[in-house]
Amino acid sequence: MSEQTKPTERLRLTEGVSLPAPRQLRQGLRFKGDRSNQTDLLEGVHQPLVPAEHLVRDIIALVEKLDLSALRAKHSPLGRTPMDPKFKLRVWLYASLRGMHAASQVAEALKTDAALQLAAGGHALGVSSLKNFRADHLEALKALQGQVLRLAMEAKLVSPQDLAVDSMRLEADASSASIRTLERSTKRLGELAQTDAATLTPAQRETHAGKVAKHAAAVARCKAEGRTSFSTTSKEASLMKFPSGGSKLGHRINLAAAGQRERIVVYAFVDGAPTDYGQLEALVSGARAALVEAGIPVVQGAAPMQVAADAGYMKASDQAFVVREREAGRFRRFRSPSGCIVSDFVQAHAHNHEAVDKTL
Repeated sequence: MSEQTKPTERLRLTEGVSLPAPRQLRQGLRFKGDRSNQTDLLEGVHQPLVPAEHLVRDIIALVEKLDLSALRAKHSPLGRTPMDPKFKLRVWLYASLRGMHAASQVAEALKTDAALQLAAGGHALGVSSLKNFRADHLEALKALQGQVLRLAMEAKLVSPQDLAVDSMRLEADASSASIRTLERSTKRLGELAQTDAATLTPAQRETHAGKVAKHAAAVARCKAEGRTSFSTTSKEASLMKFPSGGSKLGHRINLAAAGQRERIVVYAFVDGAPTDYGQLEALVSGARAALVEAGIPVVQGAAPMQVAADAGYMKASDQAFVVREREAGRFRRFRSPSGCIVSDFVQAHAHNHEAVDKTL
């Protein structure tokens, strides 16, 4: 066939001929496999370098039990063979348990850490790849918590009669220039209102109007969301006191967990609340919903929930919630002799239960 043959003529030449489908379409969606048993000229073989009892092997075994179809559904059978998302999930789980939460930190550790290399299946993972994995699969990753909770229930590690709630502050990755506070914006609006716009030049009036709009929007948002501060670049962040004594933009990580020893996270959410006050209902209600979804009976007629919390959860609304739950038979008294110890992601605080712990 000459080079001048038209496309339609080329198609005519193939009529009646059964051409094989492209390899990826014929065999369906495929992923890059585990290469940790293969020899690397620089790093050697990853498998023998990691002891059999190492934590990373438990994580690998756990991930194999999870249904990752939601993570894999975002990949297409067209183009280059993608990496199985289970490798990135394994890396992030292990890295988080080792205190590494930044993609740049994890990517650097992957160059020399045999356990992380084993979790990655012997594949190289860059900063962008690790960042995008969390950002692109946020909802699917949240849904995996339910699967983990069901596995914990099957292993008899979760009981609604042994729950605790607590929180920790996490400094936000946001600049101080993004801070808006109700107090300051209200004060600035009062100061700006005293300026006579008629005495300003057109350029000054435009600047003045911009400042008024900025602070009016800040006041409106604070009132609408019931907050005293927020960040324009980090949705959930707000000003809060840190142990150092200074105020910084931060997030509050709220957790409900089961078992004083196992500390299995049942439910978690992130917000910008400056304290624990008023958070009890959201935590307990979320924990109940998670337990029910996992098949653990906590409805009326079954054994009621027992929750331990410290004195930080003693706002009037928290106490009213406790009373309602007791009257409905879904909540009963519980005392934790060692205080609230929630999860490996929250610093364990051993409270003096005689002075601090409250029976809920």
